[in-house]
Amino acid sequence: MPETELPEDQPGVRAMQCYRLQDGRFHVVREGRASVLIAGGDHILVREPLASILRELCGHCLELVPAVVMQVVSRESWPGYFEVLPQEQIDPDTVSAADPSGYMVWGFGRGCLFVSPAVRREILQRGIDELHFSKGFSRFAGAA
Repeated sequence: MPETELPEDQPGVRAMQCYRLQDGRFHVVREGRASVLIAGGDHILVREPLASILRELCGHCLELVPAVVMQVVSRESWPGYFEVLPQEQIDPDTVSAADPSGYMVWGFGRGCLFVSPAVRREILQRGIDELHFSKGFSRFAGAA
């Protein structure tokens, strides 16, 4: 099965989109940049080095499961992705009870990842600058 090199990030190039197949693999339905984070309706996928940062800082509150990202027809694959499974979910009713201090992550709507300000700082300090952090929740670093 051919493997695709992870391309350098290019400004203005859309990130690929995936959906989960019944067997658990992720099928690429829109080709594009193999971004460090791919979020969908029911999944959050990250690749190294973001997976390493999350594992190191937030291993106590998430699980990282190796993910197969591929295009079914061409059998092309993008190695190095992990599905992020936060232990805690937040929603509009519970967001005010979440404590954003320390190194924490939360799922929001199964397809968004919220990180504490400390995690955001570490991500940026370690050179991962392609993520966009929402400013809509002032107590959090944002949704990636």
